[in-house]
Amino acid sequence: MNNYVIKENEVVYVDYNDRELLLDGVDLATFEVLDDKTLSESDLEELRKKYNNYALGKTRWAAKDKNSVWAQELKIQGADPETFEFYLGGQCDWGQDKNGGYCFYSYGKNRIKPITLTGFLQFFKNDRLGGYMRMYAHDDKYVYYYGRRCRGATSNDCRYLIQEDVDIITNTLTGEKYEDLDCVVSNNIVFYYGKVLKDADGATAMGFSIDEPGQPSLYVIIDKNTIYYEGKPFTPFVNPYLYKRIPPVLFELQKSLKQL
Repeated sequence: MNNYVIKENEVVYVDYNDRELLLDGVDLATFEVLDDKTLSESDLEELRKKYNNYALGKTRWAAKDKNSVWAQELKIQGADPETFEFYLGGQCDWGQDKNGGYCFYSYGKNRIKPITLTGFLQFFKNDRLGGYMRMYAHDDKYVYYYGRRCRGATSNDCRYLIQEDVDIITNTLTGEKYEDLDCVVSNNIVFYYGKVLKDADGATAMGFSIDEPGQPSLYVIIDKNTIYYEGKPFTPFVNPYLYKRIPPVLFELQKSLKQL
């Protein structure tokens, strides 16, 4: 399904509730629906398998003509059609032109967030494809989370937090390390879903997924000083039941980090 429908001399955007929302002042001769040129056909095929509503060619979220650019049915004030580029996202889509960057939400009071960029908008390598893709972006200098700048982070040293799984049965770490795409580290600061993890030590911080039969996964971040759960320091007083699920190997690891 293409959400933009031409009706006589007008264009409407059909939303998820099948409402037809009129686009203001469209020039039909130059009107076009935008694709994300950074995604390959294999990327789109993966998205079609995981999340059918992310399949470009079936659902679209941005369009332009010679005068204006639209995010869904909303005209983006000040956007430059000639230089505008659209990037598919998860909870928000992204865009940029010669004037700056943009983050687009499907719902909410302020659905279009302008971003003052210092260079070309880019996304981190190895980002996931799906409902939470492209949470973070960066330009030549700064890092952004869903259109909001991560204060203190700089693009030249920003990286994803490293994560590792825990084998509960043997009380050991699996040794398989991978990137936690929800968290980034820059200038020794840890950002958890775009927010500063207060007092966390970026040099020693790691994420750990604790999985055991019959229990939901428990994810914690550990550095040389603290254990964090859901972005806050984690102690037995916060949730005694969950705290007991932290295996001894992680406390042993934290002791070793203190000696670094």
